[in-house]
Formats: sequence, C-alpha cells, structure tokens
Amino acid sequence: MRNTRWLGPILLVTVFLRHDTSQWLPGYSPAAWFYILGGFWEMILCLTLLALMERPMSSLLIAAMWIGILEGLQTGSCRLLVSDISQVPRGQNLCDFLTGLPIGFLMTFAELGLVVGIIAMNWRSARRS
Repeated sequence: MRNTRWLGPILLVTVFLRHDTSQWLPGYSPAAWFYILGGFWEMILCLTLLALMERPMSSLLIAAMWIGILEGLQTGSCRLLVSDISQVPRGQNLCDFLTGLPIGFLMTFAELGLVVGIIAMNWRSARRS
C-alpha cells in the first residue's frame, strides 16, 4: 500500500463518528442513522482501499471492492430514501420496495456472475500454465 500512516487513525475517527453522530442526527431514529452511515462508510472504505492498494491487484480483490462500493451505496441511499420503515414489509429489500423492481436479486445475480466469471478466467489461465 502507498503511504497509509494516517489511514488507521482516520478510520478509527470515522467509526466513532458513525456511532456517536447516529445518536443525535435529526429526521431518523438512531438505528436508521447507524444503518445509513454504515452503508456509506462501507462504500468509502472500499473506495479508499481500491485507491490505495498497490497495482497490479487480484481481479477478485478489485471485484470485492466494487461489490462493497455498490452494496454500501445501495444500503445507505435506499434507507435514506425510506422515511417510514414500518411501511416496508418485513424482510423486503429497501431498494425493491422503493422501485418496485427486484434490485436486490439483480445485484446479487450480477455480483455472483462477476465473481464466477473472474474465477473461471483465472482457472482457465492457470490450467494453461
């Protein structure tokens, strides 16, 4: 990794900020803010790691970081857009509820397809060596 001496302290501060600010931010319950901030924190964490990792990187590592970015964005933004969580049927994906589309299924299917595709490409290239 590149010069990351400040990464640990910054991540620790952001973890505590997430926890402490979720207790007093207006508009949603503390649990909702904790969930929202957690999704965005996951996205920022994955973006940071993707930016700081040395090149070349494993294809699976890159895929994992992009999946974390997309999942964090989905989690944080969809919860932010649901003002009354009691309207959402128990166990339903929040983005599915908001859009009326099977976003959760499509994201899982695409992410699984990406991972399987990368494994298949690496397996094929390893068999040739």
